[in-house]
Amino acid sequence: MIARSAFRFNEYQAVGFYANLQLAVRRILPHLLSELADVLDGDPISLPVPKEAPPEVPRLILGNKDQSIRMEVSLLRTDVRWQRRTEEHEFTLPQFSDFAVRAFNRFQEITQARPGRLALVVYRFQPHEKPGKALAAHFCLPQLLLDDPGRKGPLNRPENFEIHAHKRFQLAQFLVNSWVRCKTGTIKVGNKRDRIILVEQDINTLPEVLEETELSDEEIQNFHRLCIDELETIIRLYFPDA
Repeated sequence: MIARSAFRFNEYQAVGFYANLQLAVRRILPHLLSELADVLDGDPISLPVPKEAPPEVPRLILGNKDQSIRMEVSLLRTDVRWQRRTEEHEFTLPQFSDFAVRAFNRFQEITQARPGRLALVVYRFQPHEKPGKALAAHFCLPQLLLDDPGRKGPLNRPENFEIHAHKRFQLAQFLVNSWVRCKTGTIKVGNKRDRIILVEQDINTLPEVLEETELSDEEIQNFHRLCIDELETIIRLYFPDA
């Protein structure tokens, strides 16, 4: 059995996508440092990117001192990320969301550019001795899992397993894609490596609306608020309590 309560967050990612972003790193850098220095207190990285480099390559990276929180800026998108660095390191999803919304809003004030799309992605994990077998047993028919001497199912002892599911639905005023990916993996926290079950949840507004949409500060905040609730609803559906 896979216990929902055993999942812990390992990573968050918030993204703002821009259709017509005019980026002058030297101009925006001092303002971002001033506005976000209470969190992003590490040394900034401004990359010497060739003109022919793909537009999605980051031109500017800001981070905190342990690099658990980062803000990456390219010509197409702005990403805010958090990643667990130690076993004890905790950062709640609402805390992350509050900072990401604030970072997007400050970025918009400086650049006068508003995102046309948004995404919020979270990664949850739990250690498991046999994660492939546990996931297969959770999602697949019993006959596929048989491990009898005279009859063995194709999923009787998988080392690795993954399942992806996509839905498109209306989330209040936002039409969104919702991806759920459940798979096996390995995680390193500090000096320790564990086999894990990893669940990735990705809610994002549609690529088709990018060119015609400019989202306000309030809409960005509403998107994050709605997603936090929806992410919890989804994980409960995939891993209900016994």
